Amino acid sequence: ATTEKASISLHPEKEISNKEEVTIDAYPIPVKDELRLHVSGHKNGEVTIAIYGIHGQLLYSERKTLPQAQELSLITSKIGLQAGVYYLRITAESWNYVKRFIKE
Repeated sequence: ATTEKASISLHPEKEISNKEEVTIDAYPIPVKDELRLHVSGHKNGEVTIAIYGIHGQLLYSERKTLPQAQELSLITSKIGLQAGVYYLRITAESWNYVKRFIKE
């Protein structure tokens, strides 16, 4: 895990901005051990999945090739997340998703 400072725009009220018809469901909120993501409408391609702390510090980042419809899970204990508030950001070439979540 890195503690790099990042300049990001986190607007949880506007969860997704896109040119594609992408929908993402993140559950359960609050998270215990596993954050599950269901992504649909995304055309095949690479995405970056990142988790930021409440003050914008990058805690986790991973690039993945994501097929059109995909279920993903992030094991929060492997990432090293403690109880608290975090932001999940998924970025593709033509869309960006931000979701605030709580880790119990």
